[in-house]
Amino acid sequence: MVRLHVFWASAGLLIVQALIILYWCQRQNTPAWKPVMPSHSGSLQLTHPTHSRLSMLQIQEERKLRIREVCADPGITFPGKTWSYDDIPEREFQTFFAIDQRKIAYCAVAKVACTNWKRVLAALNVHKDPNKVSTGFGHSYFDKWKKGKHLSSFMKPRLKSYRSFLFIRHPFVRLISLFRNKFESPNSYLFNYAVKMVMLYNNVSQAPESSEKMFADGINPTFTHFIQYLLDPKNERGFTNIHWRPFHQTCHPCQIDYDFIGKMETMDEDNSYLLNFLNIETIFHFPSKYTNQSTTALINKYFATVPISWRKKLYLLYEPDFLLFGYPKPNYLFDEGE
Repeated sequence: MVRLHVFWASAGLLIVQALIILYWCQRQNTPAWKPVMPSHSGSLQLTHPTHSRLSMLQIQEERKLRIREVCADPGITFPGKTWSYDDIPEREFQTFFAIDQRKIAYCAVAKVACTNWKRVLAALNVHKDPNKVSTGFGHSYFDKWKKGKHLSSFMKPRLKSYRSFLFIRHPFVRLISLFRNKFESPNSYLFNYAVKMVMLYNNVSQAPESSEKMFADGINPTFTHFIQYLLDPKNERGFTNIHWRPFHQTCHPCQIDYDFIGKMETMDEDNSYLLNFLNIETIFHFPSKYTNQSTTALINKYFATVPISWRKKLYLLYEPDFLLFGYPKPNYLFDEGE
């Protein structure tokens, strides 16, 4: 009789363990909830799962859950939130890319490692070693790749079935990074914007002939001029440059359900996980380490000369990004007593 009890106790324990394993496997293979787009064929599974990677799965689910909750909250409103996929203007698909051979879809956000990711994906698409192509290879490749494509209809079936991802970062730190890279030293790439800033807000009556001349004459734009430009309604007229366009207007997370959401602040861990998820971890290794610059000190340094009223308006402009991706409101910037 004692042996019989032991047998049934052991059998019961085995059944419970089997049910736990079955439940976990079912969770792993269940596609994430899709707010608009149909379910992807590939769920977030890894070829070699580990404890750290399983915790990354939880992080991903938390990031996606937050987006779903913000998109579903009727008390939170912003332009484009209630659109369907087909309502997204064609011009807002210029940052989307797909690699058919590996079934990968990517929304590139400027100043969030997009140069490296475009280089990797472009190299894979033409069977080149990503480690051996130039830094600008991805930009030039995808500029040609986009020509002749109606990207909204081209990307729609791919965003449904391919493994899709994007990377974001603290919205204000992204603006600081952009300013440092494009406006803090001579740079011809966005020179026309720099000219407009100094002529509108720096009492410059004659346009400088070059970026180098602008800096030599000491009339280059300041960070405050840059913020003033972003807040001036007559400048962008509803369609902002991709370098400072908000995330929600770049990748439309309320209309497109991404399989993976990476953050600059956790870039090393996220890249490692994502390379495995995309089955390309043996092909390319990202440079390490990306510097986490989302610090209060950095933000305070650049916003020191920006009036508090402008800071508040800037936050409202980028508030949807703070809410969707879980960045806390920088209340220290709005302290009237500072």
